Amino acid sequence: MDPLRRLRQIGLVLVAVSATLAGGTIGFHQILDESWFQSFYRAIITATLTGLDTVPRSDAARALSIAMALGGLTIIAYAGAVIVEAISGGVITGALSERRRLRAIDDGGGCTSTCSAAGTPSAGRSARRSWLSARP
Repeated sequence: MDPLRRLRQIGLVLVAVSATLAGGTIGFHQILDESWFQSFYRAIITATLTGLDTVPRSDAARALSIAMALGGLTIIAYAGAVIVEAISGGVITGALSERRRLRAIDDGGGCTSTCSAAGTPSAGRSARRSWLSARP
């Protein structure tokens, strides 16, 4: 995967988390008349799906809590997908690259000195065995 695309995805996750927490903090501060720190704490606890031991006092605060929980769940799912894609993308692209390299060696395209001089079909396989034995 393109490294620039990965950076954009990470940036998108960070912006989404920041926007969710900022919106939740402002919303809880306005709706519940809590201090900024208490509102930020409530936004963090709600967005991370940790949960509070107290239920918000008003329906508006409950609605905001529901929206924050859904937003947090969506962000966590997206971040998980980005992480899995980054891990599996590296594994899959590495395996495909290795397979192409081995196929080129089998076809004689990976050896330019002795194999091309030999001109035999087994020359590619010999080069592959040599290459595989020399790998760390």
